Amino acid sequence: MKNFSLLLFVLYAVLSISSCQKEPPPSLELSIKEVILTNVDGKGVIEVKSNGKWSVELSGSWFTATPMSGTGDGEIQISAPDNFGNEDKRVTLYVTSRDIKRSARLSQNYSRLEFVAHELSFSKDASSRTFYLTTNTKWQIEIPVGINWISASPLSGDQDREIKLTISANTEGARSADILFKYANTSKVMKITQERAVNSSPAASALKSPVNNLSNANRLPTFRWSASKDPDGDPVKYSIEYSKDQNNWS
Repeated sequence: MKNFSLLLFVLYAVLSISSCQKEPPPSLELSIKEVILTNVDGKGVIEVKSNGKWSVELSGSWFTATPMSGTGDGEIQISAPDNFGNEDKRVTLYVTSRDIKRSARLSQNYSRLEFVAHELSFSKDASSRTFYLTTNTKWQIEIPVGINWISASPLSGDQDREIKLTISANTEGARSADILFKYANTSKVMKITQERAVNSSPAASALKSPVNNLSNANRLPTFRWSASKDPDGDPVKYSIEYSKDQNNWS
């Protein structure tokens, strides 16, 4: 009987001590307050420090968080689809543990690519020119097949860069080409022109009226002739000369 009473007393003491122990106050911290994802293959990580259970909530549907809940310390993997649209994405991520709520901002900019001049003109001589490319995504320069008088360096990248265009000397007529700057799922065009090295003569025009060697012509004749076309595309000027004796022309 004494042994049984002693056992009950010990059990009561253990239960009393256990009931007197307080649950530690909740703690919850996030490693960062903002996650900036690239617009292509956007991924990020938030580390969670906690002594209890926690859950995740997103204010929007563009981003994905994994896992959506956990216990104790852990990691939240953040991802987003490629942003090939025309607006930046912003969402707030909330992590809650009991009465503590922490937040982190998730952001992803849409793909941009800019350069100042959309057309560059070069003289007939060999030369080079540089310009600045501003972007936040992967890009690639594409020169049309067969255009070997233009070269660019570098031809690809994933950030702002200075681009150098080199043009070979021109020994023929005027020439031009469109080079593409590909990025995201679209592209922009830069037109390259180079002046001609030679000047081609226009075709001779033919007199329509009055006919050649006409006698007794109207004292105020109307001159008509066929138009002449310049192979270089230059404007053609016409001049009329006359003579009383076919020796002295005015």
